[in-house]
Amino acid sequence: MMFKTPAGEAAFMACYDAALTAWPVAYQALHLPTRFGTTHVIAGGPADGPALVLLHASGTSSAVWIRNVAALSQTYRTFLVDIVGEPNKSVWSAPFRSRSDCAAWLADVMGGLGLKRAHLGGISYGGWQALNFALAAPEQVESLVLLAPAASFAKFRMAFFLHFLGPMLLPSKDRVRGTFRWLSANGQVVDERLAEQMYLAVRHFRFAKGGVFPTVYTDDELRRLRPPTLLLIGDHEVIYDPSRALDRARRLITGIEADLVQSAGHLLNMEQPDVVNGRMLAFLNRQVGTPC
Repeated sequence: MMFKTPAGEAAFMACYDAALTAWPVAYQALHLPTRFGTTHVIAGGPADGPALVLLHASGTSSAVWIRNVAALSQTYRTFLVDIVGEPNKSVWSAPFRSRSDCAAWLADVMGGLGLKRAHLGGISYGGWQALNFALAAPEQVESLVLLAPAASFAKFRMAFFLHFLGPMLLPSKDRVRGTFRWLSANGQVVDERLAEQMYLAVRHFRFAKGGVFPTVYTDDELRRLRPPTLLLIGDHEVIYDPSRALDRARRLITGIEADLVQSAGHLLNMEQPDVVNGRMLAFLNRQVGTPC
């Protein structure tokens, strides 16, 4: 059982469903079989639009895109993927043991969606996963959008571990909200529903053992990155040094667009949704030849 108790699972799913009730666009819930478990995907936007696959942060779900999906789904066929082994509607059956496993899982998802190629993006852990897939299967990635990817370009600060250890060991609403305030540029909880969902996750979910912790990619790996790439990091990023991450990305990846987002912390897509949506759409539209 992925959740510790049926009651805990019900509480978490009710919170997730509440976010979906407020979803700003029409959507279809898909459940795709993969070698690591059944993967839940929220699909929306025009059926004939360019495919955009998005991956969420760790400890959250695809609900993290609630402030972005309406703008992105006007043009793109959006597929918001619940990562297996994380607290969400996907059902984990086998852990990720390696980066190759992570790439194999996402390849299964892409196949289940009938996608040979797609634009791919992610926030935090989802950004790390997206970058991993782009390195493993560049022929399947039209372009890459990375929002404050976990590790990837710079090591985590010790404060990252300290701020997340408390909520994981002694879960409480106050501790989870404290972590959200620390992550945010303005010191506020960026979304109460997401904070409640994370609290219910750390309280009730059995996080997958043997999962792959995000690490920094080597210089040689980053030099091999081929898809057009957009990297955005908040100017108040706290999990690592944002300037160091951006400088390293610019130095190693040919043609990358790498910028700070002002007045934003780690969850920049929720803190500055209009800015992030605009930057993502401008970048993506250039790749598909759509006027900005």
